[in-house]
Amino acid sequence: MKGILAVIISAMAAAISLTVLAVPAFALDPPDDKPTINSVRVFTDLAEPDDFLAIFHASISSTNGTFPDTPAYYAFLFRLYDEDGATLLSSARPFVFSLFDNNGYGEILSGFYFTADDAPAWHGNYIINIFGIPQYYNPPITSNYEITKGDYSTAETSEASREDLYNWVVGRSTVFKAAYPDVPLFSGAELSEYGERYVKGVIQGIDTLCPQLFYYQVYIPEVMDTDGYDTSLADTYGERLDGTDLKRGADRLGATINVSGVFVFGILTIAGCIGVCIYSVKKGWGVEAGILGGSIIAIAAAVLVGDALVTIVMIASLLATMGIMYIILHKKA
Repeated sequence: MKGILAVIISAMAAAISLTVLAVPAFALDPPDDKPTINSVRVFTDLAEPDDFLAIFHASISSTNGTFPDTPAYYAFLFRLYDEDGATLLSSARPFVFSLFDNNGYGEILSGFYFTADDAPAWHGNYIINIFGIPQYYNPPITSNYEITKGDYSTAETSEASREDLYNWVVGRSTVFKAAYPDVPLFSGAELSEYGERYVKGVIQGIDTLCPQLFYYQVYIPEVMDTDGYDTSLADTYGERLDGTDLKRGADRLGATINVSGVFVFGILTIAGCIGVCIYSVKKGWGVEAGILGGSIIAIAAAVLVGDALVTIVMIASLLATMGIMYIILHKKA
């Protein structure tokens, strides 16, 4: 008898335990209104030809005037299904923006982005599902929105598609301003600092998909054709003095000190720049006039000789001469 009684008590305890365990540990009261998707817009050719973005505005209301302590990121799931309603194409979770102080509920933007390789067919009647996780809602909460042809952008170019996306996002400003008056998402024609942070959290890479929304814009520059550059002109100038008395004289002078004639022209240029600066100071014209004269000498020598190396040397010499003479002679000018 005692054995039978023990069995009955054990069975009752097990039944009570199962009943308790059947109640979710984190159950939440359902929102006052059924979650809804208020607007959807589908775009293509944003970051690359034939990519796909479905962006939408959803609402998950409060419960008795307050939002749950459990973030919506854990309690709800956005799912995109194929036309059959069974094949899952993508999923996303509500973005919790701390400045809204609503744990991710209320007015929400979200979306699904696909690269061209993974994009579903254009003009498909796909289904966006808002799903309340059963761990938190029993019975589960679910709400569907079927994308129709009217939800697709009619833009025919990438720029027009981006402009359409810009207009759609800006079109939500009135709703979000009323819902979050202390957190303005827009500043003039662009997103505010808060708006940029929120929208970037909602759609990763949206600053590339729609640069018009942002004060600092991100563009992928197009490759431009450029003409090739070479030293043919310098080579032509380098041969300008060949066979002239100036070249022969510079070569002979350079041979006596084991340097090239071009190097001799460089030394003469430096000497000329310094000489002009000294002469200008002695005449009381100031060092500035000497620097101008030295610049003319250096440019003339570079054009005359033409060799690329000596041109660089002459320019460097000019800068050095200007600095040295200005420091040494400026006080006497």
